Amino acid sequence: MERPPTSIIARFLSIALVAAALGAAHAYTPQDSTEIGALYVMTVEGMTCAVSCAPTVQKALSAIPGVRSAVVDFNRTQAVVRMKQGQALTAEECDASFNNAGYFVSDFRLKGSDPS
Repeated sequence: MERPPTSIIARFLSIALVAAALGAAHAYTPQDSTEIGALYVMTVEGMTCAVSCAPTVQKALSAIPGVRSAVVDFNRTQAVVRMKQGQALTAEECDASFNNAGYFVSDFRLKGSDPS
């Protein structure tokens, strides 16, 4: 039996990582609806691979103070960031979190806000 090409394995792993991250993001259920913070959706430019770039971007966004969760979808070049209640986020903060690694935010939108 022949081994599949490395590119197929890498593609499968990237899809599995994104699926796991998205599943984890949707698995969060707050104890109280008032603890849900603002939701931001952004396009992240400069990612060239799902195996290292997407996790690097996700880790950088997650490290920003006030971030509850961050999920990066390499195939859509998109990140979704949920903030803690009462916290806000800017595209500049996101860009700064990447530490000049070649990633930048090109589209930044607030999709939802605190219910309070």
